Amino acid sequence: MGLSGAVVVGLGLIDEQSASGAARRPPPPPTEKKDPNVSGVMAKILASKRRKEAMKEEVGKLRARGKTVSEEAPPPPPPPPSE
Repeated sequence: MGLSGAVVVGLGLIDEQSASGAARRPPPPPTEKKDPNVSGVMAKILASKRRKEAMKEEVGKLRARGKTVSEEAPPPPPPPPSE
């Protein structure tokens, strides 16, 4: 077989790898289509409601797992005593 046989086998492997890389990519995940009947302000309100619902779901998941959820930030540390 020799050196020329090894070169042919090597080229065959490279050719297979490039063919698999040229395969079609999967389509992007479906997103919500814009409704032409919704104004810009109404779209912002709807988006805000969706974010609020998503946040409520996340807080519910954390509560179900038993983690504490603080609504407000922890108090800042006291300033060092000045002398």
